[in-house]
Amino acid sequence: MPRDVQAELARARELYYKGIKGDKNALRESDRLFARLHSAAPDRPVVQAYYGSLRLLEAGRTWALWRKNALSREGLQHLDQAVERSPGDLEVRFLRAATTYHLPGF
Repeated sequence: MPRDVQAELARARELYYKGIKGDKNALRESDRLFARLHSAAPDRPVVQAYYGSLRLLEAGRTWALWRKNALSREGLQHLDQAVERSPGDLEVRFLRAATTYHLPGF
């Protein structure tokens, strides 16, 4: 992986975890960075997992039911595909488990 991509991935991760702790600006910037990384390398499991996690987080914030449904499906699909592509990657598995833990059963 090129050094600049590694640096962008590290920065996006840092912002993701700041956002999880409540920094809305960091979460928005992380989403922007992961969207760009996902667009450039959609088959990278760790990028796909963060991208999927961010879709689910966005689904949790929206009030529009049709958007909530679409974002939830998209997020779950990305997380499941990331685990399928890299079943031994603990970071990918952790993201899926942590992000989906509070989802309702339906």
